[in-house]
Formats: sequence, C-alpha cells, structure tokens
Amino acid sequence: MTSFGSGPTGGGGRSVTQMPDVTSRRVNEKPVDKNLLWRDILENWDIPNDEKIRKKNLSHIAVRWRDFKTRMTRQYVFGSKQNDTPCTKYKITEEEWMQFKESRLTLEW
Repeated sequence: MTSFGSGPTGGGGRSVTQMPDVTSRRVNEKPVDKNLLWRDILENWDIPNDEKIRKKNLSHIAVRWRDFKTRMTRQYVFGSKQNDTPCTKYKITEEEWMQFKESRLTLEW
C-alpha cells in the first residue's frame, strides 16, 4: 500500500485540523459514515477497492482511534503529562481538550 505523492499523508492527503468528538462513549456515539471515510482513503492511497480490504482497513482505523484516546487518557489525564497540554501536538483546541479531559474524570467513565 502506498500513498500518492510524497509526505506522510501523500500528495493529496489532508492533515486533521479538527479532532473528532472524543468525549462520547461508544453507546451514544454518532454513527460515522464509513463510506465517506473509505472514499477518502481511496482518493489518497493506492489501495484496491475490495470489500475485504475495506473492512480490514476500517477495523484497523477504529482500533487505532481507541488506542489514541486510551493513550491520551493514560498520559495527559492520569499520567506524567497531567500538567501538559496536547493541543499543539495534536492540533486540537483548548475547548476540545478540556471536554475530553473532563469526560475522563467523570464517575460515568
């Protein structure tokens, strides 16, 4: 699997400018338009448009997203970086970060 162009996301790739809603729990999350996500992947990567490959890639993305939220919680909410902010590193707003952090500090979480 290769990306088109050069750079970490390929020539046609986009960097994330807004973090998706990380405060929602799996039960009440809004459904993601997987077809839209898959089309975006096909536009930016040289991958066959095959259903088996689609399912595997979307599954991998879901796992990586959960891992990212776990790592943010472990390091920045409860870990050694509690006094740091990941806003600049991950290009998220202070408001988004505070919502995420507060969601991790609730009794429901």
